[in-house]
Amino acid sequence: MRSAANKCVKYCAYYLEMMERTHLLERWMKEDLITTLDEGEQILQHLVSALLLESFGNGELVRMPDEIRKGLLNFYKGEMNPILLVELDGRGLTEAPKNEAWEEALEMYLMSNKISKLPDNPNCPSLSALFLQGNLHLRVISPSFFQFMPILQILNLSHTKIKSVPQSFSMLVQLRKFILRSCELLKELPAEIRDLCHLEVLDLEETEIMDLPVTIGKLTNLTCLKVSFFLPANGNRKSNPSNRIIPQNVISRLFQLEELSIDVNREDERRNATLEDILREVFCLNRLHFLKLHLPEVFLLNDLRNLSWMHFKFVVGNNLKRIISRLPHDYAIEFEEQESCYKYVNGEGIPTEINQVLQHATAFFLDHHLTATSLSEFGVKTMENLKFCVLQECNKIEGIVNENDTDDDVILHSLQYLSVHYMKTLRSI
Repeated sequence: MRSAANKCVKYCAYYLEMMERTHLLERWMKEDLITTLDEGEQILQHLVSALLLESFGNGELVRMPDEIRKGLLNFYKGEMNPILLVELDGRGLTEAPKNEAWEEALEMYLMSNKISKLPDNPNCPSLSALFLQGNLHLRVISPSFFQFMPILQILNLSHTKIKSVPQSFSMLVQLRKFILRSCELLKELPAEIRDLCHLEVLDLEETEIMDLPVTIGKLTNLTCLKVSFFLPANGNRKSNPSNRIIPQNVISRLFQLEELSIDVNREDERRNATLEDILREVFCLNRLHFLKLHLPEVFLLNDLRNLSWMHFKFVVGNNLKRIISRLPHDYAIEFEEQESCYKYVNGEGIPTEINQVLQHATAFFLDHHLTATSLSEFGVKTMENLKFCVLQECNKIEGIVNENDTDDDVILHSLQYLSVHYMKTLRSI
């Protein structure tokens, strides 16, 4: 039992993002980490009790806290045979290790260095994890770099300056986790992404990707997809002649998706049509339990028929970013950490679609609303799940709730946190 539990913890440290507990048990079974579901359930309960995993959403979802993950990864590095582990992160290196170091390594930690050049085609028959994030001088990777990495499962290239993914990446057929977050010069994802048939996590947030290839629909083992889309100043879009950010019926093919996050440039003319398609397709995804979207128009909420079965992070409205945010950073972070977040920006009036979403929200951020005079106008009596509320620059609001609502014994009975900022006409809570 202890051996199985240790293997399960290690699996979570390396692969778990956020997942339904039943799906996590299925993964453990598939990886032969446990022999029965009952054994897995006992291990899962033990890990939650030991605070190694967090359980939320009425116990249906689990995730590993970031600080626990970092501690465990450091522990696993410490217990590994130094010959099999290349740990050179944060050393200020300007050159990558020589070819000999790559040949026997099981894992390589080269993040947060100043590496600008990697070996052309290192022979890495045993390498399962490669961490290169934070090498801001890394701009080009040799086309044949990944040619001899047959069992690589984790690849992190985030926060590098690469402009393209090398051709040999399609040979990483065992890859399960591919992180390209904040590769700010990366503009295109090659069609050969289809060859990564075991891929489970693909993170393209904060890149300059302009669209996704239709071949993304071949990644039927994908459980987590995060992507930010970028529109160049000249509007040039060579890779997608259909004029769509995501081709139709691609998202619905990713039937194992559990987490989906999409951010589209607010000036992109393709945005509304793409988001309408996505909102229709997500309801074909029976395993989806987390959805993050920026919706420019309120009417798009009409396609969200039932949110009771998922967690979400929605920004609704044209979020014109300020040079300096007036909301304290700690509050913004805490808002993002809530289970189901809803931010309404630069709104006018109280569309009925807003009230429908607020019934399921655990956090509400009302930012620069132009006409509301109180929170009551959003239907405080239906906000049964609301735990966290932020109001900012709503200069017509004079009171948080109106007098009619105060006749009830308890309103906003779940509310634990209320933060109010720059409200010129606020007179009372």
